[in-house]
Parts: sequence; C-alpha cells; structure tokens
Amino acid sequence: MAPESTQEKIREAIAYKIYRDGNREAYQKAIEENFKRKILQERIAFIKSSEFKHIIIPEELQAEINNKFLEMHSVLQPRHQRDIGKLMAKIKAFALLNFRYRTHKQHEYVEVNREDVINGFVQYETFRESNELGLPPELYNFYMEMKDEFLMSQPNFDPYNLSGRDLYYSYVLKK
Repeated sequence: MAPESTQEKIREAIAYKIYRDGNREAYQKAIEENFKRKILQERIAFIKSSEFKHIIIPEELQAEINNKFLEMHSVLQPRHQRDIGKLMAKIKAFALLNFRYRTHKQHEYVEVNREDVINGFVQYETFRESNELGLPPELYNFYMEMKDEFLMSQPNFDPYNLSGRDLYYSYVLKK
C-alpha cells in the first residue's frame, strides 16, 4: 500500500525534511530522546529475542477470515490470491506486536486472536477498493475527491459517463 499523499502530508514531509537537514545534530538528539520511539525499539527488540517460529491462527478464526473475505468479494479475481496473503500478514503482524497479550510460548509460537483479525480487516479496508482497481491509493482518493466536486458543479451531468479527462480538466480549470 502506498502512503497517503494529501497536500497536508506533503507539507508535513517538506517541513520535516527542512527540520532534519537544518540541524542534523539537534535532530539526532531529539530522535534519541523520543520516549515513544524508545518504547517501540524495546518492544521490537523483545519480540526479536523471543524468537517465535510460528504465528498460529486457530481454525475457527481461519473460517471467519475466509467467510468475511469471500463476503467482501462476491466475484473473485486472480489478484485476490495475493490480497489474502497481504491480509494474513497484517493479521499476524498485529498478533506479533501484541504477543504479550496473546496466547504464546517463547521460542515457539504466538496465537492470533479475534482482535487481530478485526484490526487486519480494518487495515485491509483502507486500500481494498483502490487495490482492486489496480490504482495507487492516492490516485484513487484524488479521483474520488475530484469526481464528487465535479458532479456538484455539473447538475445535469450523467455520472455514468464521467471520464478521467473530465476530472482532469475540471481540476485544472479550478486552479
């Protein structure tokens, strides 16, 4: 999934790069003193030291994942074989990051719970539609935003005949 590319995010990224490059020493010190970053580093180090070999998804949760995925995709496409792998990776990542609160055995396994499945699907929903259309999320979001603005400015326009060219010209003329 591509990172979000709104104007606000781009502005923030530019300001951050100026801050980082403006005084590398102060920037490095701020990074090293960041409490949340230290906690995250410790959490990751602890997960690594636990050396889990497996992340297990109980059979009843496997069935729930299968049913929900098939419910979301009434017509399956070959790409869904890749998408289910991405979804499963997200679910397992939530379990791993929260293993202290999951059934686990050090050096052996972590067990996924229902909360991990829910969080995985929430993440998957953020890029599912654009992914199925084969578009980067930022391009899809741009299209959806411009489509709504264009339709509001064209009261007699047929939305079923809306083209990318119409949106582009609407966007360019607006500027």
